[in-house]
Amino acid sequence: MNSDLPELPRAVDEKNSVDTENKTRKHRKAWFTLFIAWMALLFTAVGIAAGYKNWLRIHDKAKQNKADIEIIQTTVNNVPSKQQLEALRKELRQETDVLYDKTSSALAQTQKYAQQSQGYSETIQSQMAEITRIQAKVQHNAKPSTDKDWLLSEVEFLIRMASRKLHLDQDPKAAIAALKAADKSLLRLSSPHYLPVRQQISKDIVTLDNYPLANIGEISQQITAVMIQLEPLPANIDDGQTVEQISLDVPKESTQTITGNSLWADIKRQAYEGFNQAVVIQKHSKPIRNGLDADSRQQLYQLVQLRFETLRLLALQRQDKAYHQQIQLIIQTLQQYYPKERLATLLTTLQAWDQYQLSPEKPNILLSLEQLESALLTQPLSSNKDKK
Repeated sequence: MNSDLPELPRAVDEKNSVDTENKTRKHRKAWFTLFIAWMALLFTAVGIAAGYKNWLRIHDKAKQNKADIEIIQTTVNNVPSKQQLEALRKELRQETDVLYDKTSSALAQTQKYAQQSQGYSETIQSQMAEITRIQAKVQHNAKPSTDKDWLLSEVEFLIRMASRKLHLDQDPKAAIAALKAADKSLLRLSSPHYLPVRQQISKDIVTLDNYPLANIGEISQQITAVMIQLEPLPANIDDGQTVEQISLDVPKESTQTITGNSLWADIKRQAYEGFNQAVVIQKHSKPIRNGLDADSRQQLYQLVQLRFETLRLLALQRQDKAYHQQIQLIIQTLQQYYPKERLATLLTTLQAWDQYQLSPEKPNILLSLEQLESALLTQPLSSNKDKK
């Protein structure tokens, strides 16, 4: 019987423990739910703050963009129209043309004044030189002219004559002769006072001796001689080219094998003999040039003669640049058409002509005259006592 009775206290304890455990679980769930709610609230607040900050940044950027748009709109509104730009361009062009005309006029006037000033300067210098010379004559010719004065005048004339011979007549030899005559006249004075003048005259003579002026008459004669010796382009093979001829002789056996007196046999024998006489093979040691016909060779010869005649006229006219260009043109023509073996001597002659200077820079030989005028100004007064 005792075993069939329920154990009430034990069941009550178990029930209480289950209730307690359920309460504990509910309590924990409540706290966890509260924690999750607070975390959600916190994250929501952070998101709201970040969104507000982003909104403020976007708002500021929108304000800045609005201000930039207003500036751009103002600039666009201030841009002139196409008609205004065209009017401004036209106005600028007109002002530029007016300014250009004024500048051109001012430049022309300035050049005119510069030329006038240069002319005045040259005139004043020449007048000063003439006054200086006359002053020297007046100072030393108070008395009637002496033999010494005549000699000095002769020296001055000879120096001027030498300069004219050099610059006008292109004759340095005559200029040298005039300077030597002036030196002899100064030597007759036997005065050390004019020794610097003689030294300058000697320097001018040496300068003229080294003056590289070509002898035009000699060059003209050389060109004429070359024109006479030049021959037309030959029609035969190039010089220096060896030729070997090979005749196609048909063996006698081949002709002897043609027997019979028929018409066909006679035709075959005549064909072999004609072929043997007509066909010749030539072996050349050099490539064969394309030959010119007779008319072309004659025209080429006349062209070369014309260019040599032009060269002679340029030499007579002393056109140095055109003279050298014509020589190069002749050399190119000859090298293009004439055989090299026939051009060795002619090319050497043309290269020698190319070294000539037809119009080199002329030296100033009036330094002797300036030295003479200086000597006259500083001449001792005792020289006036010389006898006639």
